[in-house]
Formats: sequence, C-alpha cells, structure tokens
Amino acid sequence: MNMWHPPRAGTLSPEAEANVRRIEAIWLECREHFGRGGPFLFGAFSNADAMFAPVVSRFETYRIAVAPVAMRYMNAIRATAPWHLWRSAALEERWVMSGNEPDWPSVPRLYA
Repeated sequence: MNMWHPPRAGTLSPEAEANVRRIEAIWLECREHFGRGGPFLFGAFSNADAMFAPVVSRFETYRIAVAPVAMRYMNAIRATAPWHLWRSAALEERWVMSGNEPDWPSVPRLYA
C-alpha cells in the first residue's frame, strides 16, 4: 500500500474484480444490517473499520468504482482523525520496498 502514489484507474484482472465486488458486498451487507447507527460498517467506528482502512486506501489509489453506499462508507473512513494522521505520516515516508510497486523502479509520488 502506498498512500503517496498518484491515484489512477487501471484494468483489473477478473480475479481482482471479483475480490473488489466481494468486499463491496461485505460493506453493503454490514451497512444494511448493522450500520444504521452511524456511517461505519457497524454504525460506530470499530475494529472492522480499522481493518478495512487499507482497503479504502487501495480503492482510492486505483480509483475503484463502487456503489454509492460503499463510497459513502469510504468517505466516512477518510473523514476520521486517525485516517488524517495515518495519511500525513505516510506522505512523509521516503523509502520504497524494492520491486514492490507496480511502477518499479521509477515510483511516482503524489507530492514530491
């Protein structure tokens, strides 16, 4: 996961597309059945939301299209104070794991 990689849409493999749709289905089901008390999966922010925060980041980086309910959930995650702290710290990182980025060895940065 790389929060300073400029967002850009790409082509998903059928397997990746299936994974995205499964995650989206999980989010929608949780919101529908348990999330009426707030904007997160189970209403109030929980460990489940913390676990899915990196997925929200990935969907953002690769501009993954999701249903409006899933986008509202993603926006709720991105509006939290912990998200902003995490993102600020991530944008300060200068190291890259060798060969671990899709654009390796020239890895673009959102902010230089």
